[in-house]
Amino acid sequence: MEAVRVYARYDLPNEKGETRRERNLRFGYGKSPEFEIPPGGEYLWDLFAKLSTVIHRVDFNGYYYSFPPSEILAWCELANVDITSGEYEIISAMDNVFCKEINEDRSAAYSRKLDEQKQEMEKKSKRRR
Repeated sequence: MEAVRVYARYDLPNEKGETRRERNLRFGYGKSPEFEIPPGGEYLWDLFAKLSTVIHRVDFNGYYYSFPPSEILAWCELANVDITSGEYEIISAMDNVFCKEINEDRSAAYSRKLDEQKQEMEKKSKRRR
């Protein structure tokens, strides 16, 4: 699951198209964990990546929710992909880690934005006095 965490945290671009790995390098902080798929897990990673691109799972606030089991099974049937119950459990666990990491980043970004807006309002308020 570490590969999913690292991918979600460091290798997915933000709304500006920049990854955290790129931002770290830009600010001189080059120590980002490497993205490594465990040996033998490549096919599960590929399946997870495919599911991530074909199943919409972002709510109206921009937060990710886990793949609905019915969507995974429907896609596998359409794509003629057989998965075992163990593989399903692994993909679900990967997805839970992915959603947790993405949503934590989104919450932190939202909190920063609210803080910036609050500071801006305080500055405007002081200017009016």
